[in-house]
Amino acid sequence: MSKMLGRGAAAIAVILLVGACGSDPAALAPDVEAEAQQNAQLNLDVARYVADVTVDDIQLMTGEADLVMRSGFGLADGGCVKQHDKRFHCSKRWFGWGNVSYTREITFYDSAGEVMGYYDRDETDSIDIYVSMSGDRANEKMSMEVSRERDFTVSGLYQTETTRTWDGWGRSSHNRTRVIDENGTRTYDMTDTTTVTGVILPVPRRSDWPQEGTIERTVDAEKVDELGETTTKNCSVVIEFNGTQFVPITVNGEEFTLDLATRKIVEDE
Repeated sequence: MSKMLGRGAAAIAVILLVGACGSDPAALAPDVEAEAQQNAQLNLDVARYVADVTVDDIQLMTGEADLVMRSGFGLADGGCVKQHDKRFHCSKRWFGWGNVSYTREITFYDSAGEVMGYYDRDETDSIDIYVSMSGDRANEKMSMEVSRERDFTVSGLYQTETTRTWDGWGRSSHNRTRVIDENGTRTYDMTDTTTVTGVILPVPRRSDWPQEGTIERTVDAEKVDELGETTTKNCSVVIEFNGTQFVPITVNGEEFTLDLATRKIVEDE
């Protein structure tokens, strides 16, 4: 009798378990669909953030290199002072748009990798440019606080150059970002690390479009809700340059297209 009761209880338990987990799959579908929608929205918001950051990086590469190597340009005239280690520390400059400024440190190297205390068109082989940026900016869909570091090295300068190759790293610390669209307003603290590998720009520069190379970013997107509660998701981002103004950005496996001319994801335009 006890064995029969035990078997009966087990059977009831199985029935209850099946009823809770498997009898109504449709009841779970809204949660799964909602999570998928949230992930898709997050990927798009991260792509928007990365679009702006990426164009900043390209402008830093092209603008700083052209400025330093322009014929007749004197570093002292640009607010740069040579230190005892032969590196030039430069005063604050304003960036292309928004209320964003940056300072930079410039180091010249010869073909043997030795630090030079000057730039020479015939002797300088590479330049290291360290940049610290801060400020804020906004457009119709997004506003952000900017706090970034970049350390880029441009090589391929020795003697006659036809291209310049950029490598380096960067990081951003808690860039408060607010996105506004048809789905409402979302607030994030974006923190990221960046690796720049083999980004090639032509010389003379015919456009701002890199010919090839990649920028990889790891973005921690901390979403802040109306009550100040936060949830953080880690996003893997890859930008692959192709010689045109339209560049693929992959966020957690989902692909978007960045228009380098507008700083926007194509579907936002």
